[in-house]
Parts: sequence; C-alpha cells; structure tokens
Amino acid sequence: MSNALEVGDAGEGAVLLPWESPEQYRALRDEFRDDHQPHGATENALVTRLIWIEWRRRRLALAERAAHMAGLADRIDEGARTLKRAGVRDEAVRARLDLGEIVGSDAAGDAIEAKRHGEDRKASARALAMLERGGAGAYKRALAALHEDTSAWWEESLAGEHGEERVWTPTEERLAAFLRKEVGPVDEEVAAGDAAGPAIRLQAFGESLDPHRIERLLAIEARLDRQFEKALAMLIQVRAMRVAARLPRQRGRQAIARG
Repeated sequence: MSNALEVGDAGEGAVLLPWESPEQYRALRDEFRDDHQPHGATENALVTRLIWIEWRRRRLALAERAAHMAGLADRIDEGARTLKRAGVRDEAVRARLDLGEIVGSDAAGDAIEAKRHGEDRKASARALAMLERGGAGAYKRALAALHEDTSAWWEESLAGEHGEERVWTPTEERLAAFLRKEVGPVDEEVAAGDAAGPAIRLQAFGESLDPHRIERLLAIEARLDRQFEKALAMLIQVRAMRVAARLPRQRGRQAIARG
C-alpha cells in the first residue's frame, strides 16, 4: 500500500516518499492553513508551497542524521584506529574495547559499568589481602570474597581450560599469584578502558561528521530557506494587493450609503 498523497493534496505534483507519514504531512498542512487562512487560488498555491518547503526541510534533517549514522558506522568498522585517535595507546586496552558498545552507551551506562568493575577490583584486593595475611582458612575466605566472575575464572584455570597445561593449584600461594599476575593486569586494562569511554565516544561522534556531505546538505537548506522567504513574501504581497483593491470599493459603497 502506497503512502503517496494525491497530487492535488500535496500540490505541484509532489508526493510523499514511501516511508513518509501522510498523517504527519496532513498535520503540517493543517497547521499552515490554520495559521495563514488562505483565500483564493493564488494564496492557496503559495501556502501549499510553504508547506512543501517545510516538509523538505524536515527531510533534510533526516538526511543529516543519516549522514552522521553512516559516518559513525564507518568509524565502528575502523574501531582500532578510532580508539587510537581517542588516546587509547595501549594495544591490550584497545583489544578489550568494543567501539560499538561504547557509542551505544551513555554517561549513565558508563557510570554503571565503572561501578561494577570497581566493585570487582575491590573484591580481588580484599581477597589478596586475606591471602597475604594468611591464617587458618585463608584460602576459603579469599575464595568467598572474590567476585563471581573472578571466582569462575579461577575454577576454569584450575581445570586447565586456560591454556593446554594446568598451571594453577588450589593453594593460598597460587591463588595469590593468580590475582597478581592474571587478574591484576586485566583489572588495570578494564579501568583504563572505563576511564577512556567518554573520550572514545566523543571521538567517534566527532569523526561521524563528513564535511562534504554536510556542506551539500547545508547548501540545500540555504536554498530552501530562500524559497520559503520568497513564497512568504509573495503571500504577504498578494494579501496587501487584495486589501488595497478592496478599499476603493468599500469607500464607494460607504459614499453611496451616505448619499
């Protein structure tokens, strides 16, 4: 089913594009007609032209958004370069980051993730402190203090699932070494990624701007502005001419009435 309006409805042979809403167009049309209250064919044609120019300006806003989204998609495809230009120099940190996830988040999402990661690091630090103090049951207490993700990582390592050899054993010394050598560096990389998130997102959004595309859109917008101003000026002029032509007739009728 086509979304196109009848030619007489849109004016000057113009029709809506298949994805455009006839209801939104008619709402805009009714607003303009209520505002200008056109009388006669000429005023109706000029008001219809104003409506259609404004509709095209709305299309232009959609085109600008599409241009930015296309540029952003290009940046995500070249994620490593964008991350590096955002200031993330550490290759290990870049490898852990997903640019698509970063641009899909916001400041609130950043804060939630940073808080969660911070809690993970604190849990690992508490567990390591327990192991360093030692004492009866230190291993079990440290294991219970770990975040569930870190605990699962440790259990997988004990089973030899990380690498071909089983290099870790369930002792206080080996768990402490695991937290220092494996978990610690990863926590630092994650923390660096969390800190860089806002800058990375700004970099990607900034690079989504394609000056050549936007320049063409701005040129079209300026042309539509001139067309709108011209049509509005013509409408004002036609109304002024109509009023000027009506005054002599009114004066003549008033003179006859007085005579």
